[in-house]
Amino acid sequence: MDQKSNEITAVPKVLELLDLKGTVVTADALITQTAIAAQIVKGGGDYLLAVKDNHPPPRRQRRGANQPALLHRQPAQRQR
Repeated sequence: MDQKSNEITAVPKVLELLDLKGTVVTADALITQTAIAAQIVKGGGDYLLAVKDNHPPPRRQRRGANQPALLHRQPAQRQR
């Protein structure tokens, strides 16, 4: 990692190198960024991201008031 980089700037670059389709990406609260979550979904992956108490996610994304995580699942593919 170069000297002017940090986890938030490095993670998107690493995600570009990975085939995310069908995977679940997990991360701590430091990496819980809207752009990173969107990149995971765009790549076909799902995520489970930690959420700090001082930065609550939108209500529609929370499953319960005491759950400190965001979860995204891709819609199931219909089999023919």
